[in-house]
Amino acid sequence: MTEFLDVPGGRLAYDVDGSGTLGGPAVIVGHSLFLKTFKSTPAHAEAQLSNVSCPALVIMGTLDPDFADPQAEGNAILAAMPAGADTAAMAGGAGHYPHAQTPEAVAELVIPFLKEHAGA
Repeated sequence: MTEFLDVPGGRLAYDVDGSGTLGGPAVIVGHSLFLKTFKSTPAHAEAQLSNVSCPALVIMGTLDPDFADPQAEGNAILAAMPAGADTAAMAGGAGHYPHAQTPEAVAELVIPFLKEHAGA
């Protein structure tokens, strides 16, 4: 069964099996805003963190080779956001692409977050 959640920039479509767990890939429908991120740099993103005006989930892989301390990097991202707009989560055993390396674990973090904040 496919379920949908309205999220900023589109709708999140995800498949659940009879137990309510993720049974297929999650896809943002209407993701044109996301495509604009391909033209940005980390400096552009960092400069915009203070402008976050909706709940945000930062997921870092515990084994991300791009950062000496992925937890500290996640905390730095959160510190640059307005208070109360953020949640952090670490994906154990994942590197720089936790969504691809541990998709089930990431889905277990993302889906409850989206359900909690849908319409925020």
